[in-house]
Amino acid sequence: MRQCDDLRAILNRTRQGAMSRRGTGTIAGQAATRVESTYLICGPSLMSNLSGARAQRLANLLSYLILGILTLWLAVYVVLSLQWRMTHDTPIVFYPAFLIDHFGFVPYRDLFTDTFPGTLAFHIAVGRLIDYSDGIRFRIVDLTWLALIGVVTWGIMRRFGRLVAWASVVLFSLLFLHEGPILSFQRDYLGVLPVALATLVGVAQHRIRVRPFWKYLLIGFLFGLAATIKPQMALGAPLLLLYMVVEAHEGASLWRYFSAWIAAGLVAAVGLAAPLALVFLWLWRSGGLAAYQEMLTYHLPLYLSLTGEHKVIDNTVLRYLYDYQKLGKIGGFGIWLAPAALGGFLGLQLGGLDRSRRLFILLMVGQLVMYGIYVILGAKFWPYHWVPFVYFTTLLAALCLLPLPTASGAAARLVPVIVLATVCLLAFPPSNDFYGQLWGQTPRSPEGGRADAIAAYLSGHMQPGDTVQALDWTGGGNHALLMVKARMATPFFEDYEFYHHVSNPFIQELRRRFISRLQEVKPRFIVEVLVKPRVSGPDTTTEFPALRQLLDEDYHVVSTGDGYLIYERLQQGS
Repeated sequence: MRQCDDLRAILNRTRQGAMSRRGTGTIAGQAATRVESTYLICGPSLMSNLSGARAQRLANLLSYLILGILTLWLAVYVVLSLQWRMTHDTPIVFYPAFLIDHFGFVPYRDLFTDTFPGTLAFHIAVGRLIDYSDGIRFRIVDLTWLALIGVVTWGIMRRFGRLVAWASVVLFSLLFLHEGPILSFQRDYLGVLPVALATLVGVAQHRIRVRPFWKYLLIGFLFGLAATIKPQMALGAPLLLLYMVVEAHEGASLWRYFSAWIAAGLVAAVGLAAPLALVFLWLWRSGGLAAYQEMLTYHLPLYLSLTGEHKVIDNTVLRYLYDYQKLGKIGGFGIWLAPAALGGFLGLQLGGLDRSRRLFILLMVGQLVMYGIYVILGAKFWPYHWVPFVYFTTLLAALCLLPLPTASGAAARLVPVIVLATVCLLAFPPSNDFYGQLWGQTPRSPEGGRADAIAAYLSGHMQPGDTVQALDWTGGGNHALLMVKARMATPFFEDYEFYHHVSNPFIQELRRRFISRLQEVKPRFIVEVLVKPRVSGPDTTTEFPALRQLLDEDYHVVSTGDGYLIYERLQQGS
């Protein structure tokens, strides 16, 4: 019964930790309580008559049944997702890529954005494949990326058996699609593939018959690719290199481990620098490097100081308390910590695994910490920022299906399977949109149909050579301009930056540049989206008097709709 006591202990620690940080009413606390209840219901007293062999057969049967159902569930999501369209952040990254590709805009000089250059380059490449549309080609590319992550994940986890590898692929894929189209082409999701590839290289280092130098160089290069999308995606590199060094030098001294780790890090740093250097070379040759440096120096710190709810909190203590509260919610994914903790415990304590596989489990636990820090560095705590963290969480959770040695008791074999099944049941409830699609309804249009309505008006009234200006962020205006392939009048396709830290000289300079450019270019149409995130707190505003004066004097409203206005420039002399 020792295994049962161990299981009770790890579940209690999970529940107590969650409650101490977030209270009994939070997702993680409720999940741990439900998981412990499952343990009590299916506890040792009800399993004492099951032999180890019979328990293992029953656990295998339940595992295959659960994975079969989840795989069918995933297949349904894949089919339904073919009807999804771009939404939220996706169009506002594809649109600047389109402007660079089709109109020769210089990134950061002709386009003011805090999107990192590797992301722009990637979206230009994909945009050419899909013609910058949000139809079936967009969905195929998105699902292909997910399939590639699945293939790499299988390669990483097959060392724990086919059942665990299968579960790893299905759980992450289902989590991704269950969140809906908002995760499609999110930068945090795109970065998972190069990180997973680097992890596969590290895990398979004994099967890759090349010198360690080339393995470390390749791992650095893959993390460098991820860093061109988001620099903090490279946080997992040091731990992966440490795992490779410790795994390859069993019984070595601490100095031997340390020196080998430093040597590996230096080689990997060369690989990491290569894609970053290519990106900066592109910026330098295009003429956008100086503007990029200006954005990093003056704008990015101001943006990062805002909370995920677009607030300015100028009290340091209050900001730390706010961040702590948001961090504790784990983006709504806290329920997965229970099977992840249980899976890691099984692998380390009861699984009878060799040193290499136990080290890899420790690596995954360490990567949870590193990609939790990743979220903290972003300081926004939006759900999609947790995707790299969730990736490693699902790998650990899949270990709940790890076959155990014959000496293990019935509870140790069956409770983890039941826990994982319970969490899946709680985590994957169908949404109203899901039911609607099952009954043949078309998914709701992006931004409630606003993007389609704006695009319909512009496509019917724009003339060749017309320019358009959006006053928007994620409200559908930029999506509409992408749909009609309009040329933006100014570098500012988002107006978010005009309303926070308004006393800052750089923000004041941005306002002056914007008005000056509008007066110079004189766009025929201006699209103002009224339903969009608004900043609040000290030194923020919702007013822009110079812009309002320009609209009142030179433009008139020609179309209105749900949350938007379309202005057309007055004819000279009218």
